Amino acid sequence: MKKNFKLLLAALTALGLVGAAAACSTTPDNSSTPEASTPAPATYTVTFVADGETVGTVTYTEGDDSILEPEVPAKDHYTGAWEAYTLDGDVTVNAVYTLKEYKVTFVADGATVATEGYTIDDLAITVPEVPVKEGYTGAWEAYELTSGDITVNAVYTAIEYEIHFVHPRTGMDIAEPITYTVENMADVVFPEIPEGYLMAGYTMSWDKTASDVAIGGLVVARAATANTYTITYELNGGSTENDLTAQEVVFDSEYELLVASPAKSYQSFLGWKDEDGNMVAAEGIWAIAGDVTLTAVYSDGIDFTNGAVPAFLSTNSQTKSLSVVELNGNK
Repeated sequence: MKKNFKLLLAALTALGLVGAAAACSTTPDNSSTPEASTPAPATYTVTFVADGETVGTVTYTEGDDSILEPEVPAKDHYTGAWEAYTLDGDVTVNAVYTLKEYKVTFVADGATVATEGYTIDDLAITVPEVPVKEGYTGAWEAYELTSGDITVNAVYTAIEYEIHFVHPRTGMDIAEPITYTVENMADVVFPEIPEGYLMAGYTMSWDKTASDVAIGGLVVARAATANTYTITYELNGGSTENDLTAQEVVFDSEYELLVASPAKSYQSFLGWKDEDGNMVAAEGIWAIAGDVTLTAVYSDGIDFTNGAVPAFLSTNSQTKSLSVVELNGNK
């Protein structure tokens, strides 16, 4: 029984070895056969277009998150940029152009007055008023809105004013007018009064001076100031009240001469005579243009018209007689 079991075991063992050998001989050797390849990632194209024309193309691989973009072509008066896009398959990317806004800066005497913006498609701007500058007219310098930022300066031109020198009654010019501006008015010099408009007995001047010159022009009239003269009295032995020997008079004004008292009691004061021997009226309107010396004139005779006998003719109650002739001669 044991012997049969052993034989059976041996037989089975033999069969197992044979099967194993058969199995080994029929199984293919895959150790030298390559594995199946992985598919390559997909590639796509990004096409960049500006104003309908292709600028360039860029190829990228699926999974890339960025690419090297071409420059946006320059376009006068515009700024350019590529529109937003996503790397998802083949893509066309267009250039987006935006008009540039330029600035116009208005400047007056170094100070900015206003700033305006414009584009080449919209040239409308609001031009500010030129700031007022006393003594000047102002305007903006010429400019063109073509492109770019520009500065526009105020141009000021000095206004010309005139000084007229006129006759006080007629208002007509009696001297050449003077033209001046705010820039040179401090240098203005008035002319002399023309000779034909001088008057004896008066000092002639203008009623304004160069210090009155101001913005806006000026009218200057001739002014006449009556002169003051001095009368010197030669008393010729006589005297005046308060012993005055001089008097001031104003030309073309009322005057009254002093009265002299003769030294001799039998004389009377007749008046004053000038250097030429002409008698001068005791009062009136002074018409002598200059200083004068007047000499007292006394009578040389005795005046009996009042019916009294002069005291010097009576001595010890005795009355003397005197032959009287016209003006008593020189007695």
